[in-house]
Amino acid sequence: MFPVLTDRSLVIIFAFAPAGLGHLRVTKALYDGLPKEVTPILLGTQDKSITIIHRLMSTHVLLKNIMEWSQNGFLEGLFADVYRMYLRKRSKKLKSQLLTILDERIDVPSKILIVATHFGLAHAIATIKDELADARHIAIKLVVVVTDDSPQKIWYVPNSDLTVVPSSYTKNELIRYGQEKGLDPLSFVVCPYPVSPLLSHLLPINLQNIRMQQLNPLHSNKIEIAIPISGVAVGTNLIKTLIDEIKNKINYVNFHVVAKTSSFTEKFLEDLMDRKYVKIHTASHDRQIVNTYEDVYRNNVIALEITKPSEQAFKALLSPCEAGGSVLLFLNPVGRQEYDNLNFLKKHRLIPTDEDQEFLYQSALKNKKLEGVDKKELEEKSRFWRGVRLPESALEAANFINYLYQNKILFYMSDPTNPCSYFHSSKNEMGSNGAERFWQTVSEFL
Repeated sequence: MFPVLTDRSLVIIFAFAPAGLGHLRVTKALYDGLPKEVTPILLGTQDKSITIIHRLMSTHVLLKNIMEWSQNGFLEGLFADVYRMYLRKRSKKLKSQLLTILDERIDVPSKILIVATHFGLAHAIATIKDELADARHIAIKLVVVVTDDSPQKIWYVPNSDLTVVPSSYTKNELIRYGQEKGLDPLSFVVCPYPVSPLLSHLLPINLQNIRMQQLNPLHSNKIEIAIPISGVAVGTNLIKTLIDEIKNKINYVNFHVVAKTSSFTEKFLEDLMDRKYVKIHTASHDRQIVNTYEDVYRNNVIALEITKPSEQAFKALLSPCEAGGSVLLFLNPVGRQEYDNLNFLKKHRLIPTDEDQEFLYQSALKNKKLEGVDKKELEEKSRFWRGVRLPESALEAANFINYLYQNKILFYMSDPTNPCSYFHSSKNEMGSNGAERFWQTVSEFL
């Protein structure tokens, strides 16, 4: 499969930044999607400013508001211009890293494919790749992977060779931006978002049924709930309260909290240790925590996941038949990209429309049992849903989850007989095999 990728004269380099776990998850999904005989090189940024900026923007209220403000309108364009210049000026260290990689190889490659999953590294590499290619007489191709369905202008990387995006919307918006700015045209291609191949394999039928029966209120089966904590541990106080409130509503639950051990999570994890219904899964490094998260799904039949609508939103591309196909319960979005990701899910009917969401929310507030036409219509719609949005407060969110559970909405959402072919359709934006289709696209491009 993909013989061009196994050519010994080709070296594949992943350029990533540990600024949030999303970039790492995408990198690992693409890494795991490669043919086994290919051994790519991982190139992490040594520019700590990228991580520091991400952490500050995620945890500091004022800076977070400034970030959201700068992601729209005139300010977004200004920010993109200034930040693009800043990133391109800081490429000297990266050039040295790439030269070292080439010099240490026994077999000198004639072609290099660089896959960048962070715009910071993408801009820096685009600045130096022609100079590097001329100096070493090799062909260098830069493929940029946009890690949210959010057409933010900073993802327009002049001198890149191919930009892979999750939707036609993001493709068209970035093309329009480039034209308006008079930038050199770029090549864009739409490909399903790359979720981990380890999460997209089919579960045995008995495990598919176990997952569904966990969410059947007529049986008192233990419900396994995963809660991945973001890299900068945003919202841990809310999550801690939400865990306790859910336990008060539904007694038979197990929570699997996946978190990196750090000063940001230390107190949060300590507070959870005395709760017998919480299992804590930790690792000390970002790359390890991505593996730990996948291990939780490998070793348990997870029915629900409480998560941010970050890149985790695209787990909705997994069907109930697949290992990672739990029902997603989305916390309140933060930042333009999380709102954009939710819009992607709404467009594809993977979460309720605003109207259906509001109807369910109001019904839950009144504890109004679903009956008659409403019940029948929502049952049919929910068979396509892979997630729902939670109210902002922990108490209301727990009430809402319990309401969906008691009225069997979560049960219908997890039914393995749901139309899995819908999730594996030939549409460029849909399917859980995004990593495979990415490499197919890149192979054809090369």
